[in-house]
Order: sequence, then structure tokens, then C-alpha cells
Amino acid sequence: MHLGDNSELRVVACIHDQENIPTMISLLEAINPSKRSPIATYALHLIELVGQSTPLLIPNKLSKRPSSKASSSKRIVNAFRIFEQSYYGVVTVHPFTSISTYATMHDEICTMALDKKASLIILPFHKRYTTTEVWEAYNKGVKIVNDNILVMAPCSIAIIVDRGLLHNSQPKIATWSSYRVAILFLGGADDREALAIGARMAGRTNINVTMVRLLENGSITGNNSTERKLDNEVVSGYRLSMAGNFRVKYVEEVAKDATGTVAVLKSMQNNYELIIVGRRHDKQSPLVFGLTGWDEESELGEVGYILASSDFRGNTSILVVQQHAIVWDAKDFTVDMSQEIEDEAEHLPIYRAAA
Repeated sequence: MHLGDNSELRVVACIHDQENIPTMISLLEAINPSKRSPIATYALHLIELVGQSTPLLIPNKLSKRPSSKASSSKRIVNAFRIFEQSYYGVVTVHPFTSISTYATMHDEICTMALDKKASLIILPFHKRYTTTEVWEAYNKGVKIVNDNILVMAPCSIAIIVDRGLLHNSQPKIATWSSYRVAILFLGGADDREALAIGARMAGRTNINVTMVRLLENGSITGNNSTERKLDNEVVSGYRLSMAGNFRVKYVEEVAKDATGTVAVLKSMQNNYELIIVGRRHDKQSPLVFGLTGWDEESELGEVGYILASSDFRGNTSILVVQQHAIVWDAKDFTVDMSQEIEDEAEHLPIYRAAA
């Protein structure tokens, strides 16, 4: 969110096995690398350290030619080599292999993000969605890594819950004629970061982006006036910047309580290939109050868990975002709360619905 418009986006992409590769590369494609805002990808293949050996961080070279006899790390490097060549001049890839225990693996990831001045760490979810549409925890160590990074990371984090590519014949975003993305916005720093990622995706000509703003009985909710001002400032800026983009849509959904929120989430089933949402929300807001029983997967938060649960049907993948903590000065934001919704209406048209 706080990266300049003409700045390079630096991303640490974490890979545990080869199955993570198509999802990770497709997500990087969707984030829309361009000459104005290129992407530097630090692809980190994570391998569990067994025994008393010393942890290792090994820089890899992008091979000029792929090899069918390559090791798992080299196959991962080959995949990113092809990705870099496909986006020559706007994507650079720096591959590494990290060998450490799951209990300390977050140290390597966070250190790399800090050293490389990364803005975003992308992590795979620790569960795998099977072809029978059932979640299985294929590696509990991955959850340990994710939980530690959510606490220790020096930048923003995105956890990708992949359940779309298993059922799609077009794994790469570039091959889609129309790829549908929804940004679910309840408010708060994490949702603002999710909106910033979605705004980047709106720059791709084959991606259609729908921002779904959830309101309590048609009003902006929240106990923190500074947060409300920030939310409306960011939403107004987003709608103004997207004015004239026919692939972008703004929708307002109205709910009375958490039950209404769940109804809105379920109404989004099968309508999108990807839904982006923040991880943390105001627990006192009527929109999420009472959802504490839904946050079994703490790494996703309450709303993210509902979207990723087996109750949420379809092949929609979920991107759960946590913004790195940044201290704001309230005096920098002077939005007139009495005119929040009216002021926004002059930009993207509003589509209202009730739940």
C-alpha cells in the first residue's frame, strides 16, 4: 500500500514443494509486473533440516536450459527461469534454497525480507485441497512457519489458499481470457493492504476486479475513528483511480450482524477465481462479532477461514493479507465523516445489496 507508484515491488516467494509453483507464479503474474512497477522475486525453496546439521542458505543460479534430471530445487529454479523470461525486463528472479528446521525457518525468511527490503512475503497455506474437495494437512511444520512469520515479519504477508488450479486447465493467469478477482473489504489495515494488491491486479487487461464493501445497515462501522477515516480515504482514492476502467466494479453489501456477513460470503461462491481479504478485523464490529468460533486456522483469521472452509463451495482460491504495522499520525487524515458515502459516489458507481 505504501510503495510508490513507480517503485519496484520486492517479493519473497516461499516454496515448500513443486505443487506450490503454479500457484505462486500465477499470483505473481496477477500482481501485474510492468515497466512502471517491476517485480523482483526472491524465490525461497524451503527444505526441512533433519539431524544436527547446520542451517544453510544457498543462492542458486537461473539455469539457461532446463534439465529433466534436475533436483527438486533445480526444477523450482527452472520454473522461475521460464517465468522471468516470459516477463523479460519487468521481472527479475533471485532463487535461493534454505535448509533449516521448521522451528527456525522463519528466521531465514524474515532475514531475507529485511535484507532485500521486500514489501511482501507470500506463503502457501499449510493445508492442501484434494481432488475430492477435502482439506488435508500435508505438513504441520508449514503451519509453524506461517504462524511465526505472522508475528515476526518485517513487511506485509499474503497467505495463498489454493483450490482453483487443481480443477482448471489454464493454470497461468496470462492464458485466461477473463480472470475474476474480488476484494472483500470490511475495514482495517489488513483490508486496506488487500485493496492495494487488488488495485495492482486491476492493471492487467484480462483481470476483472470487484470490490465488495461490507457495511452494517448501510453505515461505516468501527469504534476507531482514525481507522474509519483511513478506510474511507483509501476507498475513495481507489474508486477515483479506477474511474473509467470498465473491468472494475464497486459493490456495497449490507449486513446486520455476523450471520449476514456469512450470508454475503456464501453468496460469492463460484463467482470468482480469487478472493482477497485482510486477516484481522475489529472483533467488536457487529459484522464479525460472534465469528470467533470460525477461526480454527489462526493464520487466516475468522473471515479468511470461512472463505477457505469446506462449507464454501467452488474452486475459488483465497489470498489472506496482513499489513506490516505502520504508525500513522491522525492529523494527516481529515475526512468529513458526515459525507463519507456521498463523496465516494462520484467515482465508481455503487451496486447495493442486502444480506
